[in-house]
Amino acid sequence: MFVRPYMIKVMVYRYSFFIAILLNFSSVNAQFDTIMGYHIDTQVSFSVTPVAYNATVTADSTSSFIGSFPGASNLPAIPPTTNVFPGSSFSKPARADLFFNLNDYPVRTAVKIVFYYEGIARRCSGILTGPNTVLTAAHCTYDWINKKWGANNKVYDSILVYPAFDKSLANPNFGKSKVRNIYVFKKFQDASAWEDISVLELIEPLGQVAGWVGLAFNSNDLFFQNKVFHKLSYPAAPSVSNPSEIYNGDTLYYNYGLIDLPQTLGITNASGIQGQSGSSMFYQNAAANCHTFGVFNFSTNYNHYRIKANSFYQLKNLLENYATNVNDETNINDRMTMYPNPATGFVFIESPESGKLQIFNATGNLILEENLNEGKNSVPIHNFTAGIYIARFTTFVGLIKTFRFVKMN
Repeated sequence: MFVRPYMIKVMVYRYSFFIAILLNFSSVNAQFDTIMGYHIDTQVSFSVTPVAYNATVTADSTSSFIGSFPGASNLPAIPPTTNVFPGSSFSKPARADLFFNLNDYPVRTAVKIVFYYEGIARRCSGILTGPNTVLTAAHCTYDWINKKWGANNKVYDSILVYPAFDKSLANPNFGKSKVRNIYVFKKFQDASAWEDISVLELIEPLGQVAGWVGLAFNSNDLFFQNKVFHKLSYPAAPSVSNPSEIYNGDTLYYNYGLIDLPQTLGITNASGIQGQSGSSMFYQNAAANCHTFGVFNFSTNYNHYRIKANSFYQLKNLLENYATNVNDETNINDRMTMYPNPATGFVFIESPESGKLQIFNATGNLILEENLNEGKNSVPIHNFTAGIYIARFTTFVGLIKTFRFVKMN
């Protein structure tokens, strides 16, 4: 098998990185990690203050959302027996349209990501995790060798995201969006821990239509036994294990089955493909709720960065309290605000224009709809159950502003 020189450099660095982490595990594990952000247009970096969490909690998740577009698929619940990696019960990638209608949830939450720098395009995979957020791998978004928000010692000019992209075409039902902000863990930047996970904050609220999967973690390795997990991705190079299998990143692929390496959500003797980086390993439960437990980051044994408690709660804080306002470039200006967040009895909305307010729960059901006046409006939410809600305000001239807020008891 031919191994490119840059791959050798990365592999040596990465394995030495893992050894360093193991030697210092106790001190690394005890610290909260700061998330670093980067605004692409202004090239300004900023930080997200870490939050404390209850270390005794062994499992948690954020809400998934089916989206406003009709259609949903139940994913296979029985492990595959054909087209599998050697000695495994996990299938090799096959065209997703052979299994599903690509317009169905959760298939449509898979995104192709294209990174641009100096006329060059780089591709990775990802998945929608909120109305305007995508989860992917940090090594796709940040050059940890050269310490730049880019790749190959270059800074990204722009990033585009396409849900349910297939056969070289953007899906007209879900459109595309530029990325406003990139987020990675500071320890990944510093090369002090392999926190290979990243969030992209979108300008357009693609998740409102396409839906999104939740984030999840479970500290018990036994949870991952005998469960069928799923992967949607955009492989973009010849397969390492079989060079006759050629992929070019223009088509959505699907594979699924049982994992046998719970620490990395991996499959023994399986090999990933360039372009699959950032794709999620996710699970659909009996209620058809979908949650990602990690993102693909290393070819050998199909390794993933598995979300643990610390990273989960920092990412949850990011999704709920920072990457919340969408489409500011084309919507109402910043004079429109909603507060408090979290809220209990009321939310207050101040708007420079009158319009219609719609509030949806985490499963996409319309909970409240009413007209608001210009100025300050109070909206009662006493009867709402605790959870995450999406507030969508449309002015009478068609401008839209979307907020995400948390209702607490």
